[in-house]
Amino acid sequence: MKTASGASLHGLSTDRFPVSTCLFTAITAGNAVSNTTTETSVFTGATPSAGSTRTIEAGSAAIGTVYKIFLPAQLLATGSPTLNIRVKLGSTNIAITGPVTAPNTANGLLYLEAYITVIGVGGGGAARAEIQGKMLPAIAGAVTPVFFVGTIGTVGIDFTVNQTIDVTVEWGTANVGNLVQMIPDVDIERGR
Repeated sequence: MKTASGASLHGLSTDRFPVSTCLFTAITAGNAVSNTTTETSVFTGATPSAGSTRTIEAGSAAIGTVYKIFLPAQLLATGSPTLNIRVKLGSTNIAITGPVTAPNTANGLLYLEAYITVIGVGGGGAARAEIQGKMLPAIAGAVTPVFFVGTIGTVGIDFTVNQTIDVTVEWGTANVGNLVQMIPDVDIERGR
């Protein structure tokens, strides 16, 4: 087990992580990312449950640790625009889908899972992430999903400083009918 110090979830109990730990759970949806082509965090405006954190505390990362993100979201898309999804540690992109054509929908869903694996620690640390998910054009009935994946390989990360886990979206076209808004079932877990 990896020890850590601090006031966040990393420092609970005897400063040791159990095999799997829920770090973050959203209890509100946060702001909708709509009518913009600016890359925006889906966590903006969201309220986490008490004690939640998206921060990997400085010095707490261990080689082989895997952080799992499960993120459901409401999806609206007018005219089948593109959507680019990124997973980040701090400001560093660690996985990118590239532009994916969203299904034309007035009431759809997006489901994202991402796995961040710590490859190296310390100031010259590294991580690798994979994104997989789907966009659904309706919330009920038979639908044809749009599947997406994304990775960029191993990326250098300084684990001697706090690193915040983030997921951002970027629309290819600004339109009030293009919207992604997190559903408050988001979970970020740490496992070995």
